[in-house]
Amino acid sequence: MAISSREVEHFLTRNHDAVLSTIRMNGATQLSAVTVGFYKGGAIFTTTKSRAKFINLNRTPECSLLISNSNWRPYLVLEGKAHIFSADTLDPKTLKNILRAAYRSAAGK
Repeated sequence: MAISSREVEHFLTRNHDAVLSTIRMNGATQLSAVTVGFYKGGAIFTTTKSRAKFINLNRTPECSLLISNSNWRPYLVLEGKAHIFSADTLDPKTLKNILRAAYRSAAGK
Protein backbone atom coordinates (compact mmCIF):
# COMPACT_ATOMS: atom_id res chain seq x y z
CA MET A 1 0.00 0.00 0.00
CA ALA A 2 1.42 3.38 -0.99
CA ILE A 3 1.36 6.17 1.57
CA SER A 4 2.06 9.87 1.28
CA SER A 5 5.23 11.67 2.30
CA ARG A 6 3.21 13.33 5.05
CA GLU A 7 2.22 9.91 6.44
CA VAL A 8 5.85 8.78 6.26
CA GLU A 9 6.92 11.91 8.14
CA HIS A 10 4.23 11.37 10.79
CA PHE A 11 5.35 7.76 11.30
CA LEU A 12 9.08 8.54 11.34
CA THR A 13 8.76 11.34 13.87
CA ARG A 14 7.39 8.77 16.34
CA ASN A 15 9.24 5.56 15.43
CA HIS A 16 13.00 5.32 15.12
CA ASP A 17 13.97 1.64 15.36
CA ALA A 18 14.68 0.05 12.00
CA VAL A 19 16.21 -2.88 10.18
CA LEU A 20 18.05 -2.07 6.97
CA SER A 21 18.35 -4.71 4.26
CA THR A 22 21.20 -4.33 1.76
CA ILE A 23 22.68 -6.62 -0.87
CA ARG A 24 26.09 -8.22 -0.37
CA MET A 25 28.54 -8.66 -3.23
CA ASN A 26 27.52 -12.34 -3.50
CA GLY A 27 23.83 -11.37 -3.77
CA ALA A 28 22.89 -12.44 -0.24
CA THR A 29 20.94 -10.13 2.04
CA GLN A 30 22.74 -8.25 4.82
CA LEU A 31 20.64 -6.87 7.70
CA SER A 32 21.60 -4.04 10.04
CA ALA A 33 19.80 -2.51 13.00
CA VAL A 34 19.77 1.28 12.58
CA THR A 35 18.17 4.29 14.24
CA VAL A 36 16.31 6.45 11.73
CA GLY A 37 14.79 9.88 11.45
CA PHE A 38 12.78 11.77 8.85
CA TYR A 39 14.65 13.88 6.30
CA LYS A 40 13.30 15.50 3.12
CA GLY A 41 10.52 13.02 2.44
CA GLY A 42 12.29 9.85 3.52
CA ALA A 43 14.31 8.10 6.18
CA ILE A 44 17.86 8.99 7.20
CA PHE A 45 20.45 7.19 9.31
CA THR A 46 24.18 7.48 9.83
CA THR A 47 27.02 4.99 9.49
CA THR A 48 30.74 4.92 8.82
CA LYS A 49 32.60 3.96 5.64
CA SER A 50 33.95 0.77 7.21
CA ARG A 51 30.50 -0.75 7.85
CA ALA A 52 29.04 -3.43 5.59
CA LYS A 53 25.88 -1.38 5.06
CA PHE A 54 27.89 1.55 3.67
CA ILE A 55 29.99 -0.66 1.42
CA ASN A 56 26.92 -2.52 0.15
CA LEU A 57 24.87 0.65 -0.46
CA ASN A 58 27.77 2.36 -2.19
CA ARG A 59 28.01 -0.57 -4.61
CA THR A 60 24.28 -1.40 -4.88
CA PRO A 61 21.97 1.36 -3.59
CA GLU A 62 18.78 -0.74 -3.67
CA CYS A 63 17.61 -1.43 -0.14
CA SER A 64 14.64 -1.97 2.15
CA LEU A 65 14.03 -0.44 5.55
CA LEU A 66 11.59 -1.84 8.10
CA ILE A 67 10.79 0.91 10.63
CA SER A 68 8.98 0.30 13.89
CA ASN A 69 9.22 0.83 17.62
CA SER A 70 10.41 -1.46 20.40
CA ASN A 71 7.12 -3.42 20.26
CA TRP A 72 7.41 -4.04 16.48
CA ARG A 73 3.89 -2.73 15.91
CA PRO A 74 2.97 -0.76 13.95
CA TYR A 75 5.63 -0.88 11.27
CA LEU A 76 6.41 0.71 7.93
CA VAL A 77 8.52 -0.70 5.10
CA LEU A 78 10.28 1.63 2.68
CA GLU A 79 11.93 0.26 -0.44
CA GLY A 80 14.08 2.10 -2.94
CA LYS A 81 17.55 3.41 -3.62
CA ALA A 82 19.72 4.94 -0.94
CA HIS A 83 21.33 8.33 -1.44
CA ILE A 84 24.69 8.58 0.31
CA PHE A 85 25.75 11.90 1.82
CA SER A 86 29.49 11.92 2.49
CA ALA A 87 32.55 14.13 2.76
CA ASP A 88 33.53 12.83 -0.68
CA THR A 89 30.50 14.48 -2.31
CA LEU A 90 29.55 17.41 -0.07
CA ASP A 91 31.25 20.44 1.37
CA PRO A 92 31.88 20.21 5.14
CA LYS A 93 29.21 22.76 6.11
CA THR A 94 26.47 21.03 4.11
CA LEU A 95 27.44 17.62 5.49
CA LYS A 96 27.49 19.01 9.04
CA ASN A 97 23.96 20.39 8.59
CA ILE A 98 22.66 17.09 7.19
CA LEU A 99 24.26 15.12 10.05
CA ARG A 100 22.78 17.52 12.59
CA ALA A 101 19.34 17.06 11.03
CA ALA A 102 19.77 13.27 11.02
CA TYR A 103 20.77 13.08 14.69
CA ARG A 104 18.04 15.48 15.82
CA SER A 105 15.34 13.68 13.86
CA ALA A 106 16.44 10.23 15.06
CA ALA A 107 16.28 11.58 18.62
CA GLY A 108 12.70 12.73 18.06
CA LYS A 109 13.49 16.45 18.09
